[in-house]
Amino acid sequence: AKKNAIVNRMSVIETLGETTVICSDKTGTITKGEMTVKKIFSDNNLFDVSGTGYEATGKFLLRNKEINPSKEPVLNLMFKSAIFCNDTRIERIGDDNIYRPIGTPTEAALLIMSAKAGILKDDLEFERIEEIPFGSDRKMMSVFGKFNSKNYVFVKGAPEILINQCKSIQRSDGVFTLTARDKQKILNINKNMTKDTLRTLSIAYKTPISLKKDQLEEELIFLGLVGMEDPPREEVKDSIRICMNAGISVKMITGDNKGTAIAIAKEINLKGEVIDGFELDKLTDEELQ
Repeated sequence: AKKNAIVNRMSVIETLGETTVICSDKTGTITKGEMTVKKIFSDNNLFDVSGTGYEATGKFLLRNKEINPSKEPVLNLMFKSAIFCNDTRIERIGDDNIYRPIGTPTEAALLIMSAKAGILKDDLEFERIEEIPFGSDRKMMSVFGKFNSKNYVFVKGAPEILINQCKSIQRSDGVFTLTARDKQKILNINKNMTKDTLRTLSIAYKTPISLKKDQLEEELIFLGLVGMEDPPREEVKDSIRICMNAGISVKMITGDNKGTAIAIAKEINLKGEVIDGFELDKLTDEELQ
């Protein structure tokens, strides 16, 4: 109790004494679990977003100059897509622009990003008809419904997966074919974001002709890419050092991109090999050991 630890079963102490490996979730355990959108790639521009946490106060900057997001049509459509393809809500605390999320940190960050641009979920009328939920194998979430009396599909997901479902790209002057060059540029920007410890998500949409469920996620229109920051907890570095000194190795487990995982690991002095889910699935039990 002097060390601020209460033990309700002595077997817990025995288990802890025998521990040689700790596998820790990243988001919310190693990191604060408070996502904040810091960068947006849309309409061939890379925007910076100021502000932190769940306060809907911040500026949108393009090449270090503040811009008015309401004058950027692709950004606006992207914000609305992020709101509609979202199962989380945010509630205002008091009279300030500080909100409390009810749902996941990632989705809350998208709502706060949109709120900074003055676009709130409560102000938009969207009739949701169908949802294809996010899955660790699919790495995408899709929502189909009606907005302004038109049918829409809004999708968000891992950039490297979602980009292969896109046939076109939205720009301020219209919809154009998504070329191999466009794809490579998007993937390069995604790679740079993950190197900067940002967790990335892509957003896309379409106005479907066919309402067949198996075709809702095909031939999408790419809207953009968001990079979210979830900084490590300050005490994590010391905790890892203590574990290592005690002969306990630490593994970090995350659904994030490899690049993001490596960047976060460097920040907390966690060294070792990195393996992704696809590689892990191919291993035998002996190889995994």
